[in-house]
Amino acid sequence: MKKVVIYPGRFQPMLSHHAEVFKQLKAQFPDAEIYVGSSDKVEAPDSPFNFKEKQMIAAAHGIPANHVLQATRPYHKDDYAKYFNENDTIIIFAVGEKDLDRFPFNNVDASTGLDMTVKGEPRPKYYQKINTLNKDPQPMSVRGYITLAPTIPSADGSTPASASAFRSALKSAPDAEAAKEIYATQFGQYNDKVFQLIYNKVTGANMSEQINILRKLAGLPMQEAAPVEFGANADAKSAKFLPPSASSAKMSIANRFPKGADVNDPATKQEQFIQALLRSPEALIAEFSERLDPKDDNSLAVGQKLSDIVQLMNQKDTGIAGLPKDLKQFVLDLTVNAVKNMDLSAGDDSPAYKDMDIDDEEDEFKRESVDLSNIRGDYGIEESKPDFLDLDRDGDEEESMKDAADDAENDVKEGFSTDAEQVLAQCGSGELDCYDVMTRPQGPAQEEAAKVIQDMYDEVVIDHHLHPDDDFEQILDIVADQLDNDYGNSDAETHEAVNPYAVGMSQAMKSTGDKPPLRKSTIKKAHKIARAVDKNEAVEETANNAVSAALAQLRKLAGL
Repeated sequence: MKKVVIYPGRFQPMLSHHAEVFKQLKAQFPDAEIYVGSSDKVEAPDSPFNFKEKQMIAAAHGIPANHVLQATRPYHKDDYAKYFNENDTIIIFAVGEKDLDRFPFNNVDASTGLDMTVKGEPRPKYYQKINTLNKDPQPMSVRGYITLAPTIPSADGSTPASASAFRSALKSAPDAEAAKEIYATQFGQYNDKVFQLIYNKVTGANMSEQINILRKLAGLPMQEAAPVEFGANADAKSAKFLPPSASSAKMSIANRFPKGADVNDPATKQEQFIQALLRSPEALIAEFSERLDPKDDNSLAVGQKLSDIVQLMNQKDTGIAGLPKDLKQFVLDLTVNAVKNMDLSAGDDSPAYKDMDIDDEEDEFKRESVDLSNIRGDYGIEESKPDFLDLDRDGDEEESMKDAADDAENDVKEGFSTDAEQVLAQCGSGELDCYDVMTRPQGPAQEEAAKVIQDMYDEVVIDHHLHPDDDFEQILDIVADQLDNDYGNSDAETHEAVNPYAVGMSQAMKSTGDKPPLRKSTIKKAHKIARAVDKNEAVEETANNAVSAALAQLRKLAGL
């Protein structure tokens, strides 16, 4: 099997010791391909660089851009499935010592050396120590392996400067010349383009932070993020695209085209691209960005502008329709260019996109990027109730939902002792402190509950991209909410009300056939259904009409 090593991190920015880790990993694993994994998340002032900029900075350290992989969750194997054959690739994550807490091996079987789950029937966890690799090598579809990344001391033997210390030094530099000297300590050979990128991003983020301090002192609300600035020298119409590769084909929109369709037929591409802009614009923009030719300066500028557009969409929680006219036109111009010039190749067996009709079990996730309430208002369409509230289709919503709630309450509590359940319920309600129980359990019941809480803690860290130490309060809040949902003791008044979580859990379990201990995908499905129930989203003919009208508007704007 092919072997790959992922060195994940934020890299804001990548410094010389990061590059040295990459170099040493190549020597340590001569039979493996070494990659850096990082996200496209931009959040001033601590995370000012987008993914394309991270690739450029890595290249300045001598790391090829195609060995820097974009992953929304850099420490999660699912975000690398688009790059490798999951059934014929061994994946190893090389993590720094401070990040080992993301993978606590707290239930190791002495006979096998494998870390085992604590909920339900014991089974090997996905992530295992690298010392188990040679005994029973498994592909990334089954298992991921964790190794400690090399520690690189400074020349004087001290801990190397962190990225935050480097950014602070640049911010404190009295002028650009002094900043260049700081840059040289980490990058050696001077590259003006990279220096200007880093210096402008870091000092710009600092200015945004100072403005927020002044706003706070003046009693004004602070801005969550600095306004996104867009470069003017990016021509979407003349952007160049790379040929399709095995990795791009695996996650391409081409895999969602109707069965039997010619994925490079211009009319087919046109229709599917326009639908994708409405349905999941970030996914299509991500494919455009991945396929842009980094050797072409204009295409690189287009990619950076796309990243800024996605950042703006996230800041304003909007889709393509909510962008300013010039940015909307930029995306549409690039879409038309891609219809004509970006060749597609399908590379997996995922089910094809259905037509834009909204039906069956796609309800809970299918229009994540479409603000249906705005579209309904624009086109004068009334809202209707979701039909999946009547789970058994007998016309009695209330009875069906109560049955589902009862089923879910019984199902999710299987497999734990009564005393441990009581501890978990008390943690969820706030009677007991989750952190105290997890770290200092008192007695057998709390020890059993502590293992469950630790597992949930680890899952929240990975699923929500949080740091196990820096974000522990936020993580514990999420864990407590989940415990309250799963183990909370409902009173009579609560039972009379609909429990969206219970409905979602029951529906997800019925549709997947899953049983406790539940797969993570089932739990996520349950939460999505619960959110839909809680918001009482309209998912029937009203949405069909709204989507159709919005599609027509997008086609008109694109000149198609």
